[in-house]
Amino acid sequence: MRCPLQTSGIRYTQDSLDQSLREKGVFNIEEAEYAVLEDNGRVSILKKSVPACN
Repeated sequence: MRCPLQTSGIRYTQDSLDQSLREKGVFNIEEAEYAVLEDNGRVSILKKSVPACN
């Protein structure tokens, strides 16, 4: 599933996002809660939390 990028005029491709996710150890975009393109050009990732097993 491809997610739309909300870039506000910034040119950042889905391929670039995919690469940044892989560099952070996220190989499936569905593992990410969200991603933020920081002022310095780096991408910060918040991974989805994994429910604890009881």
